[in-house]
Amino acid sequence: MMGPSVIKYVVDTLDPVIGRSLISTDNYFYYLTLMGKYSQDNCPDYLKKDIYKKFSGPNSPIDNIRLHTDLLNDVFARLTKNSLTVAVIMDHMDWFDPEGTDADDEINALYGALAPGGRVLLRSASTAPWYIKNFERLGYKCETAAVRVSGEAIDRINMYASTWVCTKIPTRQQRKMSTLQL
Repeated sequence: MMGPSVIKYVVDTLDPVIGRSLISTDNYFYYLTLMGKYSQDNCPDYLKKDIYKKFSGPNSPIDNIRLHTDLLNDVFARLTKNSLTVAVIMDHMDWFDPEGTDADDEINALYGALAPGGRVLLRSASTAPWYIKNFERLGYKCETAAVRVSGEAIDRINMYASTWVCTKIPTRQQRKMSTLQL
C-alpha cells in the first residue's frame, strides 16, 4: 500500500524533527497532534497570557488579517485589482491536475489581485513543484526560500519539502517611469 516514495517522505519529515526538538516541551505542533491539547509551556505565542490579551483587545494586530474559507478565485474576484501586497496560499496547488487549467486560472486571478511587486508565499510537498513553471510563464519571478534535504529539517514542523516566494513582475504599463529628462 505504501510505496518507497511515501515511506521516504515520512522518514524525511519525522526523523529530523525528533532529532531537532523534544516534542513535549519544544514542538507544540506535534504535541497538539499527539496529546489533543496544548500545554501552558508548549503552545503558540498567541495563546500565552500577555500576547493573548494584546490580540483579543482593541486595536489588535489581528484586525489587519483577512481570513477566507471560500474558493481563492472567488476571493480574488472580489478584491480591488492590484490591492494585495502579500498572499499566503500554502500547498493546495499540489493537488491540482497538471493537465488541467485550475493552476493557471488561480495564478491569473491572483495576478490581478496582486500589486506590482506583490509576493506569493507557497509551500509544497515537492522540492520542485510542477506549477512553479506556470507561475513563471504567467508573469512571476519565483525563488526558493528553502528546500528540504534528506536528514535535515526545513522548519519545526518539517511537513513541506520546499517554500517558495513568487513575485509579480510589473507589466510595462504598471511600471512608473519618470518622464524627467536631464
